[in-house]
Amino acid sequence: NNKPTKQKQEFQRNVHRISYQQCGTELMASVLETIEIKRLWPKYNRAIKGYEARFGLYLFEDGRGYMRLAVDRKHKHLSAVHLFYSRHEGITELKRLVKEFQLCNKLCFIDRSTDPVCSADGCRGACTGAEDVAEYNKRVQNAIAQLTQELPSFAIRERSYFNHQDSCILMESGRFYGMGYVPPDFHFTAKDELRNQLQEYPEYDFVRNMIKRYAL
Repeated sequence: NNKPTKQKQEFQRNVHRISYQQCGTELMASVLETIEIKRLWPKYNRAIKGYEARFGLYLFEDGRGYMRLAVDRKHKHLSAVHLFYSRHEGITELKRLVKEFQLCNKLCFIDRSTDPVCSADGCRGACTGAEDVAEYNKRVQNAIAQLTQELPSFAIRERSYFNHQDSCILMESGRFYGMGYVPPDFHFTAKDELRNQLQEYPEYDFVRNMIKRYAL
């Protein structure tokens, strides 16, 4: 536009080249925009820079061999079982798993009291070492498996605006894998067949939630 605003003048002083990448759909354009903002971290794009999950559900094994679940701040070099936007959201989900799979509140860091006995109604004694390690760990693994299964895997396939192909965005177990184009007559029976047709991209919380909202 021709508005003589201070911001526009600032843009004009700093822009030295304009490039673009054509996208098949508005969703693909939005996804690529987010990925590029995260990659280049441009000065004037502020809206999504702070939009990331801040907490994760982490799994580790203690000195006795018991598998333990804990909600903690997101760690850059650790892989989380699941991500959350707040500690409250993570604790609520962990409490659900504790109740459903009869886990130990102490081993999940929900009960931090000095009492050696767990406060969970369904705990079978893992907190005091009374329950067999293998039996307890099996229920932890079942809890994680259920949480993973609840994360959707799906593809969004739409006719591309410009290249007579179908645009395709793939989500695997709740995470964004990538996107690309496939011929209109392309059919697949396994995810690997589709993955081979797409370009893998970095996975960000904002992208993940954008795609989920679009799919609903």
